[in-house]
Amino acid sequence: MPSSRDSDLRVTAKAGDSYARLVERFRRLARFRDAEAILYWDRAVMMPPGAGEARAAQLAALDRVRHEILASEQTGALIEAVGAGRELGPWEAANLREMRHAWRHATAIDEA
Repeated sequence: MPSSRDSDLRVTAKAGDSYARLVERFRRLARFRDAEAILYWDRAVMMPPGAGEARAAQLAALDRVRHEILASEQTGALIEAVGAGRELGPWEAANLREMRHAWRHATAIDEA
């Protein structure tokens, strides 16, 4: 008998390309966060004196790219496409709720 996780995987396939694209977008965001964490660690532990301005610019650039991806209309459109009447398994539905929460937080205040 298939496990509920097997069932969830089939539902993900049924939910279509939008869910897969959304998950990949959030994986990319996580990679940027991981890179930022390494840069913060390096700043605290290994960075030579006088390199603070360059490191701040690097961190700001990564943060901006991450925010642009998260707050983009494409991310919002993918979230809506996945949530529009699609049946997701419990894991995917919880994942979608977390992604929607992150997107709403990122878009709560107008960029201007």
